[in-house]
Amino acid sequence: MNLVGNPEQFREQAHVVRSYSATSGKGLDESIDLLYPEIKDGILSYFAAEQKVTTFAKPGAVVVPGGPLPWIKDYDPSGGYLWSTLHRYLSTRKHWHPETVDDLDYWSTKILSYIEDPKDDSPHAKDEFRVAGLVLGYVQSGKTANFTALIAKAVDRGYKLVIVLSGIHNSLRAQTQRRLDLELGLVDDPKGVGRAPKEYAMWNITQSTTTGDFQPGTDAAPLRTGMPGLMVVKKNATVLNRVKEWLDDDLTDLPVLIIDDESDQATIDTQYDSSFYSDLSSADQGDFSPEKELDPSTINGLIRELVGKFKRVTYVAYTATPFANIFIDPNASTSTHGQDLYPGNFIISLPRPGAYIGAEKIFGRPSIDGEEAPLPGMDVIRHIPAEEVPLLAPKKKDEPDWVPMVTPTLRSAFSDWILASAAKAERLHGGMSSMLIHTSHKTNLQNLLFGELSAHVKRIRQEWLYDRQDLRRTLAERWEADFVPVISAYDLGNVRTFDQIEPYIEQFFEHSSSFELIALNSTSKDVLDYEKDDNLNVLLLGGNRLSRGLTIEDLTVSYFCRNANNYDTLLQMGRWFGYRAKYADLTRLWTTKDLVAKFRHLSLVEEELRDEIKMYERDGLTPRQVAPKVRTHPAMLATAKNRMGSAEQVEQTYSGRQLQTVRFLLEDSDWLEQNLATASTLIQSLQEPHARRGSSQQPIWQDVPWATVVGFLQNFNSAQEASSFDSATIASYIQKMAMRHSELTHWTVSIVHGQYDDTQYTVDFGNEYVGPVTAMTRSRLKSDDLSIGVLMNPATSSNFKVGDESVGLTDEQVAAAEDRYAKDQSLPEAERANITSGYALREQRDKREGLLLIYPISPYSKATTKNRQDLFDEPDGKPPVIGVGISLPVTVNITSVPYVRGRSGLTSVAGDVPNE
Repeated sequence: MNLVGNPEQFREQAHVVRSYSATSGKGLDESIDLLYPEIKDGILSYFAAEQKVTTFAKPGAVVVPGGPLPWIKDYDPSGGYLWSTLHRYLSTRKHWHPETVDDLDYWSTKILSYIEDPKDDSPHAKDEFRVAGLVLGYVQSGKTANFTALIAKAVDRGYKLVIVLSGIHNSLRAQTQRRLDLELGLVDDPKGVGRAPKEYAMWNITQSTTTGDFQPGTDAAPLRTGMPGLMVVKKNATVLNRVKEWLDDDLTDLPVLIIDDESDQATIDTQYDSSFYSDLSSADQGDFSPEKELDPSTINGLIRELVGKFKRVTYVAYTATPFANIFIDPNASTSTHGQDLYPGNFIISLPRPGAYIGAEKIFGRPSIDGEEAPLPGMDVIRHIPAEEVPLLAPKKKDEPDWVPMVTPTLRSAFSDWILASAAKAERLHGGMSSMLIHTSHKTNLQNLLFGELSAHVKRIRQEWLYDRQDLRRTLAERWEADFVPVISAYDLGNVRTFDQIEPYIEQFFEHSSSFELIALNSTSKDVLDYEKDDNLNVLLLGGNRLSRGLTIEDLTVSYFCRNANNYDTLLQMGRWFGYRAKYADLTRLWTTKDLVAKFRHLSLVEEELRDEIKMYERDGLTPRQVAPKVRTHPAMLATAKNRMGSAEQVEQTYSGRQLQTVRFLLEDSDWLEQNLATASTLIQSLQEPHARRGSSQQPIWQDVPWATVVGFLQNFNSAQEASSFDSATIASYIQKMAMRHSELTHWTVSIVHGQYDDTQYTVDFGNEYVGPVTAMTRSRLKSDDLSIGVLMNPATSSNFKVGDESVGLTDEQVAAAEDRYAKDQSLPEAERANITSGYALREQRDKREGLLLIYPISPYSKATTKNRQDLFDEPDGKPPVIGVGISLPVTVNITSVPYVRGRSGLTSVAGDVPNE
């Protein structure tokens, strides 16, 4: 009888079969025949589903490919008028660094090579095509520059209509239109490239005023005569519907490029959260009911219909937060709206520009495989105490009676902006400076705080102008205590005394026309206009209008305490990311410790997602063959639940992984004492070491039963999430591997310690054959005061034996790992598998063997660099900190790390298994 059905319904019988097989020595097939022959197919289907896991490997290239397409080999974009003019403008007028211009040229051509050829007389031309792709950039990193270059090259080649979908706000639409007008020669303005000659000119169908969006009744004659056209439109139902209805059959034959800027906003098919759009003005509403104007399901349908109108169309989505995009169901299609907007042809991950400062640079992130240490982050973060947050962004129940307050840290942040702006002007001989305050998305709360902030700013200005003695002393002390040390750490040549920057504070306050305090929301008539003064200083207070696409020039100080539980929302709020290399040491970010921890996690999420996309290019896969996955977080979602699309939780194998504890509850002595006791119990049970290693005589025990390791981990406290090192999850994984697959059944255990020295701090685990061992030193990070950053010593490219993960391997295995690594490094970059030294060692380890390392850390560990602090301020009486490192061999079996991923375009995806 064949009763396959849902494989999960055979879970219980499958476990009985496995247990019987393990104890009887009979194979699974024979065991099923003896126990449950009538449901054999069902049990086999359960085992098959159980084996479908996502394997982990360190990726190595750049793109999930849908190309490059053949036509690009016969085309040189440098000969096109629009691109060559823009290239010259960026190089000679904007004074971009040659490497920056070269990168823009390379990557825009890369994207061009993945879209179809629009040129009618080309041998590669097609009568019909539809291309959908995604370009993944970084927040405030130059995505607009990239799609401007792409538009220039695409129009040079023959695309006749370009539609840019630019956010949901008039301000962002107008800002985008203005930039494209200037850089593509659509207007005669000395600030741009100049109007293009008639034979190369584009028609600006929309205008750069705030009311310049697409208007019905526009005469399409220029398009009919062959002149290329550009329109920049909001993602607003009325506007999109008018564009769709305007396009008659003659126009739908044109080759069309659609750029969807901030493509994860409003484009995704879902019901929207009205509170997010609460600061939209009535001017944004028109033919549709208010609840439909910005309803993503309505907008998604209209964009799909718009794409579907054309016979030859390329849709390229741009975003820094692609989580909702990659969760679109690739097979979704309706008779009304047509195919959904899944980037089925390509996903391109742009590199992080060298001068760009993003989440990883500011907050740092945990180390990933192959890195010797975590990224420490910048010493520019200052904390907002938890008790101040309700005074800045009240809880809902407190709103009716809430009275805003310019809190102590907000006053300090404003002082920091005065100092940073003055120092920046002194260093760079003038220029703009902006401060951002973002505490709530609600306009009424913004306005209440704005009133109090305005009064504070006026008081400070009056004090400086007429009675500055106390204020001057306060600012001078803050400059010496907080700014000078940070500047010194970056470049001693930039250190200035307070007297040297004071004249620029004078200018800051005395020239009131160059200083503006703006509330940027729908209830305010304030307008953000950086073009009116090259030395403008702007203090911005707002919410959602500040968090999507809008460029904030020369952002110097940010004050940010609006919490959010979605990856994309948090990253998009990060307007402090961008290009600030010349004054990065002067910037300040005031935020909460909780948000710092979340952004550090996001740095890891970003790096892994981009690495995964790079891996697929190496394997020659397209987005429809894979579904990029996103590391989960216990308190955050990748995107809002109603934007998760086809996402489902899957598990990621620990195969070939290095796991290490880097976070500890350092202020909890009981927690630390329990880990010391747990480690002592383990070491005492091991009796005499089987071997010793190195000059420190590091003890090594071999063939330790898996149950001993599992017992240790089940009793060991870990302070990390399951996404990094969770001892209970790892213990469960080892148990499953041993019982189900006869892997990880035998373990090598070792204590990693310092040289024996009576003058150093020692730890006695109670093993008479080992005795006291010298503790190692590990200080903690300033940017994350529960983290030591890195625990395990990596193998170096020149000597794999010094790496902790070589413990237990033979000389032959280590040599084989070195050879594997060297061969990979010798390949051209595009062909490398990007094997790290650690992964090469793990590849050599037998599937039956795991490695467990115990690290006793001295409580007297001292900081040796400026980005670190002592392990304890008062170490006397503190127990040693016990770190744990685990190195696991490569396998293909069951796993326990939770990720969320979308559905691929295939009917099933090998590698997915539901979360148990």
